[in-house]
Order: sequence, then C-alpha cells, then structure tokens
Amino acid sequence: MDYTYDWEYFIDLNGNLKYVSPSCERITGFSPKNFIDNSRLLESITHENDKANLENHLNEELKLGKSISFDFRIISKDGKEHWIEHCCQPAYDSQGNLIGRRASNREITEKKRILEELSTLNSLNESILNASSLGIAVYEYLGKCIYINKVAADKIGGTIEQGLNQNFRFLESWKKSGLLDYALKALEFNSIQKFELKTTTTFGKDVWLDCSLIPFISNNEKYLMIVFDDISIRKNMELQLIKSREELELKVAERTKELNRINIILNEELIKTIQIGKETIKEKEFLKIFFDLIKKYNINLLQKESNTFLDKWYLQPVRNEIEFTFNEIKKIENSNTKKIITIILSRTMRSCRATTHADLATLKDPVNTTYYCAKHGKICKPLFSILKWWQTYSNDTIKRLLQFDKLRTDTHQVCLAGDSRTIDIIKEVDKIFADSIRTVKALYDDGILKKPEGWKFAPDLLQFYEAKTSAEQELYLIFLEYRMRAFQGAFHSNPDYMHWYGWAKVKEAGARIKEDAERLRKEHKK
Repeated sequence: MDYTYDWEYFIDLNGNLKYVSPSCERITGFSPKNFIDNSRLLESITHENDKANLENHLNEELKLGKSISFDFRIISKDGKEHWIEHCCQPAYDSQGNLIGRRASNREITEKKRILEELSTLNSLNESILNASSLGIAVYEYLGKCIYINKVAADKIGGTIEQGLNQNFRFLESWKKSGLLDYALKALEFNSIQKFELKTTTTFGKDVWLDCSLIPFISNNEKYLMIVFDDISIRKNMELQLIKSREELELKVAERTKELNRINIILNEELIKTIQIGKETIKEKEFLKIFFDLIKKYNINLLQKESNTFLDKWYLQPVRNEIEFTFNEIKKIENSNTKKIITIILSRTMRSCRATTHADLATLKDPVNTTYYCAKHGKICKPLFSILKWWQTYSNDTIKRLLQFDKLRTDTHQVCLAGDSRTIDIIKEVDKIFADSIRTVKALYDDGILKKPEGWKFAPDLLQFYEAKTSAEQELYLIFLEYRMRAFQGAFHSNPDYMHWYGWAKVKEAGARIKEDAERLRKEHKK
C-alpha cells in the first residue's frame, strides 16, 4: 500500500489510525507520522464549511457495515484548497471479524474545476440563446421546428407557439424567397450557408434578412439551425443614402461649376510658373500672379468677420459652399441618412481649412495666399472649393459602410484604448468632455442661451457650424480636434503628442468653457 497513488489509511475499532500511506504528504503536505501522532489532524485541516459533515461521517463510519463515499475540502500545509473524494469500507480478519475500516482519499480538485466550468458553460449557452438579439430557430431534418426564441418569433411577426407549429419544408415563404433551396443545400452538403434575402413571412411581414443556416448532428440525428437578423432598416437606409448622395452631388456640382472652372485656371497658371523640385523658389515670386488672377476673376477670399472658427479658417467661396451644403442636408428627412451625410461634410470641412498642408493637424495661422509647401516641395494655395474633398469623402464613406457590412460579425465586441499599465486616457478625456457638455447644456437649460430653431436638443455637436459662443466653439474643438489627438497619441504610443496636443488642450478648453459660462451667467444677471 506504500506505493498507491491515492492517500490510503486504516483505522481500528477504537478510532486509532494504524496505517497512513506516503501519498498523504503529496496531497496535504503532512507526513504519515503527523497523522498517526495526531488523530485529529484530518479534522483540523478540513475546510470550515465541510467540518461538520466530516465529523458526522467519522463518528458513524465505524458503526456501519457498508461502503461510504463523499467529497470534502481540505487546506494543505502550504495554504492551498484541495477537493478530496473519500471512500471507505469495513475491514475483516481471516475469521470474518470486523477489525476497522479502510479508507482511500483521492484528490479531485481539477475534476471539480472542470465540472463547474461545464455547468457554467451550459447555463451560459442557454442564456445566450434566450437573450440573443438575433433570431434563432432549430428544425428537425424532416422540417419540424423544435426550438425558436422570442426574438425570432417577433422578427417574423408571429409567436413562439406559431413558430413551433411550422415545418420549413412546406412553408410558401421559404419556397418563394429561395430560403428552402439554401436549407436543402445546407443539409445535403453539410455546409453552412450565409446570405441576405428579402421575403414576406408566413405572417405577412415584409423583411430583409441576414441569414446563416447551420446543419449539425446530435444523437445521430440531423438538425438545421437558422440564425438571422432583420436588416430592413439598414437596407432601406443604403438605398436612401445612395439616392440622397446622387441628388446632393448634382446640386453641389451645379452650384460650384463656375468656381471649379476658376480653380482649374488658377492651377494651370500656377503650374506654368512653378519649377517643381527646386526648394529655392520663393513665395513672393508667385504672389503677384496669384493676386492678378484673384482680381481678374473678382474672387472674394476673405470673410467680413473672424469671430468664429468658420469665419477664421475658411475662405469665402468655401464658406458659401459649406453653408449651401448644410442647408441641403437640413432638408433630408431620414435621420440616419442625415447623420451620415453630416459626417461626410465634417470630414470635408476638416480638409478644406485655410491652412498649410503641413499644419493641418495643428492649426497655427490662416493662409489666404500662395505659399511654399514644405510637405510637397512646391508652391501651393488654399482651396477655393470643397467639391474635390466632398467627392472623395462621399466615395470613401460609402466604401467604408459596405466594407463594414461585409466584415462585421454577430458578436458583441468592446475595445478599450489606452495604456493599461498606467491610465485609461480616453476615459479621462471623456470625463472632461462630458463635464464641458453639461456646462454648456446648463446655459441652455437656464435660458442664458437660446436653442436655435430646428434643433432637437442643445448643445448639438453636429451643429458646430452654427455655434455662436466661445464656449460652444471650444466644445466643438474638443470634439473634433483635441479628443482625437489624445486617442491617436495613446494608440501610437506617442506620449508627448498625446499630452501636449491632446490631453493638455482638452484641459485648457475645459477651463475656458467654465470661464466663459461664468461670464455669460454674470452678464445675464445684469
């Protein structure tokens, strides 16, 4: 018995340990001698929650003439918790007289852990099916529905009971939409089928569905599971977005046709006079040509005021196109389409600011003349029209939406950006951002600022081009510039850029918003 892997021991009728196998030391950290010398050692190392059960067992086991087994926990000499599977049975001498009990203790800590994980996993699977935002249904090979969650029933316009009464092989909606063909293919070739289709369900609901048909085998029986989502809103939005984009581009193209012609002429004249690749070219050599062309075509570059961000950082022709486009966007009724096109305008505006190409990321001073561009190694000029970037970002946005639609999965994913060893910088930035929003909102709530007509709420960060106060302008800069810089610096492991151009700027802007809010409140009291 000295060579058994399990912890074996023998106890006589008086409760004395007569033998303990060496394996006890591997499990408990205590030697056989420790147990023999201290008959209460086993009880002392038993987990507090299991001591009562163990003591009852030890008191009763000598009186019983049958085998007994149960599980309990011990705390080993090194302080670790171990699960023990205890089995004991009566022992007899050669004449058949009861002389004591033989016990075997086997460590089952890993087994317990695995059983707990399996139990948790089964519960999780059941919870996922019932709580999923996707419709899920399971069918037998012959077509009878044996499971459908409430989400699936709601998406097809029926109830769970109605869904369970269906057989997919006889559903007209599956035949007409082609869904039945996909189902038969999945079962025949034992392959997952993924597709999108438009259908009218058995209950008369018109929907676009994003479907996955998954065949599987359980207990040697074939089954088919369908997982689907209602993508009607997205599909309708895509169609509306394409239509609105075409209409808007046509109007913008007509509006900017003359300015685009002038822009081409200016580019041709500048190209003729620039010797590409020679960094010794001076800006002043081209200023006269530039101003002659401005005068010749009667182009008004500067705006009358420079109080707001839009006044200061955009030439008059660009500002006119921005205002025109913005007014057209207001006419769009679909809120999702309006938001997407507003983002396109926001991206366009960022690339059309009157600054040098080298200073786009960090604005310094407005530029309204030609200049030597260190980034491109040639003479450049500020933009006179948003059309080029409008077309670029429109195409890019549509492309990104389509790519995202192909790449996204049914999983819920969360990404936390920042240095996990120190601080979640984005979370800290957003605290200041949220506090600044509340500060400006309080001005509206208290009647100090009046909500412009047509705004559903205030402040509205997508209405930044109509912001009238310094506080709102600062809020717009946090939203469009400083917060993004903090993210970029953290993401690319550039702490200097993150701090000076992101975090520090957010802090400064937040302080200025509070100061301006306090000033506006004092003026309002007067």
